[in-house]
Amino acid sequence: YEKYELLMEILKWERNIIVANPQGGTVLQKQDAIYNERESVLKKLQNIDEYERVAGKIYSFQISKGASRNKNESKEFQNLISNPLLKEESYALTQESKRVFYSIHALFYQQAGNIVKSHDYYKKMVELIELSPEQIKERPYIYLFALNNLGNSSHRLARYDEVSLLIKKMRYLPEKLGSKCTNVIKAKVFERSYNHELTMYLTTCQFEKAVYLISDIEKGVEEFREAIDKQHEIIFYFDFAYLYFMQQEYKKALLWCNKIINDAVIDIRQDVYCFARILNLLIHYELGNEDLLEYRVKSAYRYLHKRQRMYKFETSVLNFIRKKIPHIVSDKNLIGAFKELKTELEEITKDPFEKKAIEYFDFISWIESKIENRPFADIVRQKASKHLQK
Repeated sequence: YEKYELLMEILKWERNIIVANPQGGTVLQKQDAIYNERESVLKKLQNIDEYERVAGKIYSFQISKGASRNKNESKEFQNLISNPLLKEESYALTQESKRVFYSIHALFYQQAGNIVKSHDYYKKMVELIELSPEQIKERPYIYLFALNNLGNSSHRLARYDEVSLLIKKMRYLPEKLGSKCTNVIKAKVFERSYNHELTMYLTTCQFEKAVYLISDIEKGVEEFREAIDKQHEIIFYFDFAYLYFMQQEYKKALLWCNKIINDAVIDIRQDVYCFARILNLLIHYELGNEDLLEYRVKSAYRYLHKRQRMYKFETSVLNFIRKKIPHIVSDKNLIGAFKELKTELEEITKDPFEKKAIEYFDFISWIESKIENRPFADIVRQKASKHLQK
């Protein structure tokens, strides 16, 4: 299956044999046939290399920045995606090139907010890989990567039956690989499958199941400490913090939020680190730590500004905590201030770049919980129920 490097070696040996054992007038014809085949193989190898080079630049951008939150980042991503190789699928000459083509287009539509098209391309990628079962055994990381991304788009489309099936496929992979399954593969299966299961429980508001899952994830993180992806580790911690915050267990939420803040890794998911800073402020607010808020807000300002993540949404939330909360003297004034903040954020999130902020944390629902004096989890549960009924 597309073992072109090996094929080049075989063709080299065939040519050597022909040269060493010439048989009449057929030598030249046989040599020409081999050279033609070598040329075709080299063209395919070059095609794969060109697609992988483009993909490497795009994936590096994604890992560093996360979702595009401004026009400059969007333009930078557009420039990367405008490579001529990405214009037509027919330009991809091999199965491997096609896989990369599907992957890049899926990511592009994901960034553009067209989740249906993104999902279609991720599904094509999985189906392409599953056409060659031997490739799953030889390159399990690629298959797991494809299942993971298809799972992400399935979540966003609320196709939870698909998510459940994908989790099963992931967890069956070590058994399918047998003795070829390394500890690193087991770690990747763990981090991706549990991330999907936790996300599914959060988005379907099965909070008790999500909390129950935390201890299993903690054990897995310790077991695979040397092999686990740092990106997935901090996403786990952010989800734990968000879950406990929603359950009004603020001290536990603070514990996990601090794990992210105190262990920041440069250039890995800056988006998650930045929203952890914002969540940290809300936790201190809920704990009544007003004396700590001023310092924490200044620290968050510096952190976000240094990383050029001070968008309108973040600025509005930080200004509210820093400038309005300290001057509120009554519950009536507080509710009025929250209503103003809600109106302001609803206007800001009409901008698709700014709207991405509420994909990390449902600020609007939290504000509504303060206005209506209801638990945050109840507001989220009510909205999720309406969404799932559509």
